[in-house]
Amino acid sequence: MMNNLKEKYKALAPYLNEKTRRLYAASECLIGTHGIKSEVSKATGVSYREIRRGLSELRSGEGQEEVASGRIRNPGGGRKQVKNKTPELI
Repeated sequence: MMNNLKEKYKALAPYLNEKTRRLYAASECLIGTHGIKSEVSKATGVSYREIRRGLSELRSGEGQEEVASGRIRNPGGGRKQVKNKTPELI
């Protein structure tokens, strides 16, 4: 199973962003066998914590709008521009 999972992930990885990577790994865990999260984490390199977060998102339907719109992060996230923080530098 693990080799098959590695091959599938390797084929898809270049097309995935951080959210879709997390959701893909979580979807592989939906079969629900014991230890599957650990196995998926090893095969994909996605952390156990991110897989749990992805499972939560899949079950709740949370974040479907962002994936459809192409947006990954919330607006306003990230570091503020230096010119906005210290205008005297300009």
